[in-house]
Amino acid sequence: MQIWVSSFRDDRWIDQRSLEFMILGSNYSHPALSADGRTLYFASDMKGSHGGMDIWMSNYESGSWTYPINLGTDINTPKDEGWPFIHPDGDLYFSSKGHAGYGGYDIFRTRPLGNGKDWLPIENLGKPFNTSFSDISFVLSDDQTQGFLASNRSRSYDIFKYTLNGVESQPLPPDV
Repeated sequence: MQIWVSSFRDDRWIDQRSLEFMILGSNYSHPALSADGRTLYFASDMKGSHGGMDIWMSNYESGSWTYPINLGTDINTPKDEGWPFIHPDGDLYFSSKGHAGYGGYDIFRTRPLGNGKDWLPIENLGKPFNTSFSDISFVLSDDQTQGFLASNRSRSYDIFKYTLNGVESQPLPPDV
């Protein structure tokens, strides 16, 4: 599995290519861009992973993507992590089989501390987001009132929409 990039110009996609840091024999999946488009989060089993699939990040600098940085053992475990989603407010959501949960993949949240390598302690989102099945692909609207996730709680993977009752719409920071 690889992550590719393409440009949309004159009503068509052109210049398709894999990202420059990809290594043959490793898998790359679940890409998620930061709100400013300058940081890419993804899952990979590339050399340096702590388990099977880990969450990594790469920054867009001087016209290319930097060599990826593993998000470390606060996030990654000896088991699989994947499906990162970075909310415009800075919270990182991801699914993990290795952190304590309800079973299968559970959805977790953390936030960077600002030094580029450390994260707040992760938090399991709990029920009803997590079940004894696998819960993945969590996304949250910009105003933090609704979103989607995928789960096999119905015995096949389905997409579920959720609405957070009693939650007021949250504005994004002015620079986002």
